[in-house]
Formats: sequence, C-alpha cells, structure tokens
Amino acid sequence: QIFSQILQRMLKFLFCNHVEWPIHMSAQNLPIEIKNKIKEKVDSYTFLDRDLSDYPFYLNHMMDADLWDKHGNTFMNYLDDLDTARNISWREHFLEMELEKYDNRK
Repeated sequence: QIFSQILQRMLKFLFCNHVEWPIHMSAQNLPIEIKNKIKEKVDSYTFLDRDLSDYPFYLNHMMDADLWDKHGNTFMNYLDDLDTARNISWREHFLEMELEKYDNRK
C-alpha cells in the first residue's frame, strides 16, 4: 500500500496519444461492456490533481462511438494474425477481457 502511494506520487501519467486509425485498433472499437469496465476502473482510480484534467478526454473519446458491430471482426482477425506471427495467445494475455464471448465470427 505505501509503496503504491509512493509510486503514484513519483509517476506522472502521460495521456498523450490515442489511436483513430486503423479503426479496428481504436478504443472505440471495443464491446460496450468492456468499455464500461475500463471506465469504472479508471473512474475509481485515485489520480493526483495534476493528472485529473487529462484522462476524461480519453474516456470520452472511447465512449463516443460504438464500432464493435462494424469493426469487431477485423480486430479479432488481427489478434489471430498476431498469435500466428508472434507465436502468442491473445486468449491467454487478454483473459480478463473475455473477448471470446464477443467474437461474432463463429
């Protein structure tokens, strides 16, 4: 707990970039349930005052559009391609997101 508080005071969150293109890589292209979980976690995080002004832009941007129905399959195909190219498993690494239940390709 104390270590976490010290780290938080030392580290500055840099919210400086967001992905808009390719569209399937945008945070707007996540299922709404996942976006809501992310929003809850970020909203409940205790940011230092110096960081408070930056993060709402990114949450608002993510929540601004729901692109999953149109671009979700492309994102899932991209993850499968990464698995093959890098010999990894997004199913293991993104387990908490439970992406498989949103996979419309089946």
